[in-house]
Amino acid sequence: MPIKQTEIICACKNLPAAFSGFRVAHVSDLHNARFGKEQEKLLSVLTAMKPDIVAVTGDSIDKRRRGTENALLFLRGAVKIAPVYCVTGNHESASPEFPAFVRALEETGAHLLRNKGEEIYRGEQKITVIGLDDPKFPVPKIGTKAALPIVENRLKELSGEGFRLVLSHHPEYMPAYRASGAGLVLCGHAHGGQIRLPLVGGLYAPGQGVLPKYTAGLYWEENTAMLVSRGLGNSLFPIRVNNPPEVVCAVLTGG
Repeated sequence: MPIKQTEIICACKNLPAAFSGFRVAHVSDLHNARFGKEQEKLLSVLTAMKPDIVAVTGDSIDKRRRGTENALLFLRGAVKIAPVYCVTGNHESASPEFPAFVRALEETGAHLLRNKGEEIYRGEQKITVIGLDDPKFPVPKIGTKAALPIVENRLKELSGEGFRLVLSHHPEYMPAYRASGAGLVLCGHAHGGQIRLPLVGGLYAPGQGVLPKYTAGLYWEENTAMLVSRGLGNSLFPIRVNNPPEVVCAVLTGG
């Protein structure tokens, strides 16, 4: 199935003027899938987007299927296009291959952000990219309600002045992102609701259940925008309907 390229203008509050037009290629839920030889189809999509950075929002590998090479092939190619910032998802938290994957990921030159931030400058102005670890580290069976305060506390610890671009796997934690005052949050996990119907949207998403609220596209709550990618791969449920694999390019502008 061809990869859909989606470009979305994100009019963000308090974005420094120097970052107007900043382009973020958002990749999520690869699940160690392959798109062409050496990931050439996926990497050609990234190249065409001309990103300033690449954000990878979790589930690059799959806990149900052994192997990490397709994810690493993608990362090795992506770092040649733009700086890459990654976070973990629930599949990383449950995969026995995760420790070895981390070591190999770091060797690619990608930045793995585990509850920490890194500053990006344009001239004298900056934004901070914050990466949140999946809350299933270190509590494997935690539910959505119990995880919310964990996410809230992590964001409080990482709060600071200026515009914050948050990378997190889970869109269902939007109340925590909104409360933190994040400028823009990039998430995946929902797989677009897996099956999408006209006028209805996605039918089911983990952590949200039937007729989920956050499955694809841009959502606003107060001054926080959240952009949810439908993602690339699949895991337990392998079928997508009206829901092709997707890479999103978020184009930042001032609000």
